[in-house]
Amino acid sequence: MFKKTVILGSFVSWVLINPALAQIPNSQSSSTGFIGTVGGYRHIFGQGSTFGMDVSVNDVLGHDFKRRLSQRNVLFDTSLKRELSVLPSFSFGRVINDQFHITLGLGVGMTPSKQRTDNVLGNAPAAASQAALNFVPSVGAEYAYTKHLSFIGNVSYETNRKVNTHLAQNAAPAVPGSSYWSAIKPKFLRPKAGIIYRF
Repeated sequence: MFKKTVILGSFVSWVLINPALAQIPNSQSSSTGFIGTVGGYRHIFGQGSTFGMDVSVNDVLGHDFKRRLSQRNVLFDTSLKRELSVLPSFSFGRVINDQFHITLGLGVGMTPSKQRTDNVLGNAPAAASQAALNFVPSVGAEYAYTKHLSFIGNVSYETNRKVNTHLAQNAAPAVPGSSYWSAIKPKFLRPKAGIIYRF
């Protein structure tokens, strides 16, 4: 059923996040959901080897990460948000039989990240934004359900650059002149499942 073709589809994903906070080196992982669309082209060579190029656009459902932290008996709410992620990638694969196809891929994630830190006592919040390019390796599989429809599964890993925020001007009221820094360098493990149409 596999042949060189243009593909178009959609997917859902549940992302496991290691936030790697500076204040809590061993903080627990978090998770959130993605929905997205993918489109691209796949070429199949004579021996069943494949080469593909695609672009996926992901929309994040909710915050990637949100935690309440305590420093000097003062509470701070820290959150990280990625609203939209664009991921162009290429892949090499192998057709196993008429219904199964496996791939190894490498993409470049283009993701703007927004971090916000709030002092629970009501002082002014701090926010920072950063857009970064991140390499995203992946492994995937495809099951051809009909001549044109396939179910896909994919697992990718992404490490983002560090995002910093700084609360100044008496972040801890009991300590005059105090300030509060928050740094997050998130790592994303993203299992993904969806359906594509092969033209």
